[in-house]
Amino acid sequence: MRRGAQRGQAIVLVALILTVLFGFVGLAMDGGRGYLDRRHLQASVDAAALAAAYNYMNHTDYAQAEVAAVAEFANNERLYMTPNCSGYGSMS
Repeated sequence: MRRGAQRGQAIVLVALILTVLFGFVGLAMDGGRGYLDRRHLQASVDAAALAAAYNYMNHTDYAQAEVAAVAEFANNERLYMTPNCSGYGSMS
């Protein structure tokens, strides 16, 4: 009679373990994406700093160097950019 009361106990444990496992998988994916975004952002900032230094070395104008840095950062930064859809869906 005691064996009948314990039937189905394994399914509860499997469900709990799967829930915890999915939580850890999601946490690992979010952490990996965070590190990937950090690496891309650091590469963009490094490229912008190099562009500003190169421009300042050639022109000695702070404002022009800043414009060059902003333009270089905008070209390399791809974390939250959306693709340009200006020509899609036009009725011509």
